[in-house]
Amino acid sequence: MLVEFGARLNDIFAAAPRNIELLPFSPELTLDATHIGDIEIAYYSRDIWEGTEKSALSPAAQAFWRIIERAQNLQWMAVYSAGMDIQR
Repeated sequence: MLVEFGARLNDIFAAAPRNIELLPFSPELTLDATHIGDIEIAYYSRDIWEGTEKSALSPAAQAFWRIIERAQNLQWMAVYSAGMDIQR
């Protein structure tokens, strides 16, 4: 997605009224508490989900959820087949 839409996303972010940064996910991604606290939006994409079974998350999904579970400022998360607002 980033390769296909990266330039367009950068244009949208540049026009935003505040600084927005895209943080590409990989299973090897490590973030400190400050950076995790900056996360407000997340996208649980099909490539992260792939390999997940009813009773077991894929390694990528495990890594994603370890980050998201600590993202105390998360406001919105899209799931490749649905979306939801999180109220804290």
